[in-house]
Amino acid sequence: MDAALDAAYFRDKAETCSRLANGLSWNNPARGKLMELAEDFERQAKQLEAAENAPQRPAQSSRSG
Repeated sequence: MDAALDAAYFRDKAETCSRLANGLSWNNPARGKLMELAEDFERQAKQLEAAENAPQRPAQSSRSG
């Protein structure tokens, strides 16, 4: 089973991590780790969107002469 790794997938994971982190006490070490994961997922979503929105260069032929 292949999971589509698109920006929406990473944003959903970021939201889940944030929600879980917010349910923990401020001094719980897992809270910081979950917030870091949420930031990483959000960063990945932004990178995917940037790659999708980047202008596509035409493929160059590998033939010579």
